[in-house]
Amino acid sequence: MRFLPHRSPASLLAILLAAFLAAPAQQPALSPLQDPANLAGERVSPQDLADTLPINHGAPALQQLLRKLRTRASFMLIVAHPDDEDNGMLTYLSRGQGARVATFTLNRGEGGQNLMSADFEDALGLIRTQELLAADRYMAVDQFFGTEVDFGFSKTKEEAFSKWTHDRVLYDAVRVIRLYRPLVIAAVFIGEPSDGHGQHQVSGQIAQEAFKAAGDPTVFPDQIAQGLQPWQPLKVYARSPFGRIDAQGMYDYATSQYVPARFTNYVTGKVTDTVPKANVVIPEGDTDPLLDGRSYAQFGREGRGLQRSQIGGGGSGGGQFGRAGRVDVSYHRYGSRLNQPDGDDSGLESSVFDGIDTTLPGIATLAPEVSDKLRPILEKIDQQIAEAQRLFDPAKTELTAPPLREALKGVDGFIHELENQSINDLPPAESFNLLHELRIKRVQLNNALLLAHGITLTAALANTGPTQGLLSTQKKIEVKTHYSSGTNSVEPVSTELQFLGRSTKTGSSLGASRSKAETKSGGPNQPPHGVVIEDTLRAVVNTELPPTRPYFSRPNTEQPYYDIADPTLRNAPATPAPLTASMTLNDSGVPLTLAAIVADPSDSQPRQPAVVVPPVSVSLVVRAAVVPLASQTFALSYSATNPEPDVAPQFRLELPPLWFYTLPQAANPIPAPPPA
Repeated sequence: MRFLPHRSPASLLAILLAAFLAAPAQQPALSPLQDPANLAGERVSPQDLADTLPINHGAPALQQLLRKLRTRASFMLIVAHPDDEDNGMLTYLSRGQGARVATFTLNRGEGGQNLMSADFEDALGLIRTQELLAADRYMAVDQFFGTEVDFGFSKTKEEAFSKWTHDRVLYDAVRVIRLYRPLVIAAVFIGEPSDGHGQHQVSGQIAQEAFKAAGDPTVFPDQIAQGLQPWQPLKVYARSPFGRIDAQGMYDYATSQYVPARFTNYVTGKVTDTVPKANVVIPEGDTDPLLDGRSYAQFGREGRGLQRSQIGGGGSGGGQFGRAGRVDVSYHRYGSRLNQPDGDDSGLESSVFDGIDTTLPGIATLAPEVSDKLRPILEKIDQQIAEAQRLFDPAKTELTAPPLREALKGVDGFIHELENQSINDLPPAESFNLLHELRIKRVQLNNALLLAHGITLTAALANTGPTQGLLSTQKKIEVKTHYSSGTNSVEPVSTELQFLGRSTKTGSSLGASRSKAETKSGGPNQPPHGVVIEDTLRAVVNTELPPTRPYFSRPNTEQPYYDIADPTLRNAPATPAPLTASMTLNDSGVPLTLAAIVADPSDSQPRQPAVVVPPVSVSLVVRAAVVPLASQTFALSYSATNPEPDVAPQFRLELPPLWFYTLPQAANPIPAPPPA
């Protein structure tokens, strides 16, 4: 920035705030069209309807966010399958240290067991996806998936690579690192036979290779063309081997035999026969008052217990909290960009973030030449958040709002200054990295203020009847919204509907054609000066909405990877909900954003998102059957769902030559086949 070396911190802050007040809002680095699932985390996302965990709501959620706001620590764990993750470590880093944490899981566990239902293959993958997302809510982590398919137990790494290909796995890993931009990455596995399962070995090797590749702009340049930017994590770890290693060598439980003990560092290329030493120990058995005194391992195991298709209703790692007490898990450092020696030649670290400035002012290190000029601005923001921490009272969360609001003003001013090309002459890569970190903080501050004010928004389809919650060919859609706030000092400005991440013209806005608005002062269920607004939004759909379905599929179970219908959704855990309601608020001059998934109108709990279905859906009761040659006839049943009452479908069976069919007492008779 041209002016940065010539102004004092005080005057610089004034300029930043002036820029905030004058500059228009800018698009994020990755627009909603480029990143519709918000995998980069730079926009406010609606809360998952299935997230009913108390710690993720109200005062407990605000207390957690205040812990996160003062650190820029970020971390990504890479594993092969759902249930491979180190639950205690993830909970410790996210909930205990306040880091922004993600898990990248190569596949969805399609080849695993199923102790809960008769679903297997891709259907099991969908179940295990949701089970892992349920566990993630306990660990407070973001989730990414690869495009690889679990083809069952693989005995060697070579077998897994032969099916998935090395480039596909590396491509997915590099892409999620460039999206999430973690300071540190790690793997549960090390890429050797001690990992057992060949797919485990792949995840361990790829984590180290992706550490090197993600920062190289010549690797997968098509990702750069799509709007991503190279990102170099600062360190990479893997969990100390937990397979049997003794005088006989390394025991490979995949083949039930010993192999020579050889360990490869895929970052440095170094090969040794010495077991990798522990460089950092994670105290997963430490307790946390924010977890009601439970340890990180206990709380993580509670979430792990929700992966019931694999572990049933109990057993180790099941629904029980696990025993209290010391739980230490060791990790070895395979690579570092901090001028540290190889992990084998380095001592014990205090944390995976050892040597990294993870404070909020540490964001300034992303622009080394002017970091001393940026740091005072960030220090002031950090002091305001510290004041909010000091004022926090679970019974009076509104006390934290004033300093949080001032902190958000400072972040907004900084963002707008960086987006002003007439002033900012930093290298593009430094601007990109600074903006990413600041936008993350803006989202966190936005959400903290919503919690401080007790602001919530829910939305549901207004239609009722046997097909409630289903949309197909409707051109006019009505959505009921319910806005609640613990204060009248925050002014709702506007509300809009978004279809598949795209804004649409909404026929009702706050203060105009609102169907019902109500302000309550006091009352048994409303704090003093609280506000409740019920609104009906009306939108016209000009284009046909595609049916809600997974964005990933494959033509048959022999293909060991998924085809992607929408490349911008690649690595997302699921297809985003098709309809969301978004509200803009004015908090004493500071803009806030509030979003909600549009749910179906039923009262079932947890609420389910409204979905788009085809006008007519047909399914066979039996998909495959064996018919004896002596049989002259056999019955074939089908069911049809028709959410549109004005559509009268007719069905026809396409049969081989010389085959005929009859349909007695049909509600919708099938026309006779044309003459041969």
